[in-house]
Amino acid sequence: MNSPEFLQKQFNLINGTLHIVVEPLTDEQWEGRPVAGGNRAAFTALHLVRALDAHLHTVYRGVPEVASQEPWASHPAIGRPGVGIGLTLEEADAVAVGVSKEDLLAYADAVRASGHAWLKQLDQAELEREPDFKGNAERGPAIYREPPYLENWPVGPPLNSRPEKPLWLLLTTIVMHSCQHLGEIEIAAQAVERAAEAPDRRATSLSMM
Repeated sequence: MNSPEFLQKQFNLINGTLHIVVEPLTDEQWEGRPVAGGNRAAFTALHLVRALDAHLHTVYRGVPEVASQEPWASHPAIGRPGVGIGLTLEEADAVAVGVSKEDLLAYADAVRASGHAWLKQLDQAELEREPDFKGNAERGPAIYREPPYLENWPVGPPLNSRPEKPLWLLLTTIVMHSCQHLGEIEIAAQAVERAAEAPDRRATSLSMM
């Protein structure tokens, strides 16, 4: 389905699920590394919301992102330009330790509210049009006009398979992108929890020998 009402529900569902996934996490699960070379849950969650913010505002509309406005613009992690593409692991870690669960969810709620207000006023004809990607990029942050965003931006389906790239298809794709990262956050949190339990399990096994 590609109706405005259906898309509104999808973005509301992403936000609600993010709360369900993130709120119960311990500090260790939020900040810990799940596996060698893997991103922390905090970084993945921030990337998810920043990508939503960037697409719903810069990429599809050419308007300022929520992250560019206070109180988020002065936030050390949320206000950082870009959505986390092309960072080294050390740079991603620095971003992760700079955002709390509470700030992340409050920012996500602000993005949801802004996006919902826009989606609510769209009609079916507008959903069938292709966004002005080039013009919107020119009006957005300079980082989106530089590598690596030039090669990997915006998030979307194989664009050569649907040359017209209607807005509804692109919106559906960013929903899928969000779902993928929601799963990654859960997996990362479980990996950190299991790694913490492993020494206790080994100690118990040894004591029973």
